[in-house]
Amino acid sequence: QQLSINAIQQEQLQLNAQFTAEIEAILEELKAENNYDFVFNIGGGTGLLLANEAYDITETVLELLNNKEEEEEVEEE
Repeated sequence: QQLSINAIQQEQLQLNAQFTAEIEAILEELKAENNYDFVFNIGGGTGLLLANEAYDITETVLELLNNKEEEEEVEEE
């Protein structure tokens, strides 16, 4: 049973690392396209407590991530 738990935890770590790499690639792309100097994470544990909603790029990031996933699914078919 311990081996199963370790395997699941290892898989979770790999999926998190893959997801983080995908998000970082998208953020780098947006940074270059829009000449951003900073991209902040607003949430628990960050130093940013409040931000102007006009600067929130969350929807753009999600859209790009979803488009990438759709492209990968088409390539697999």
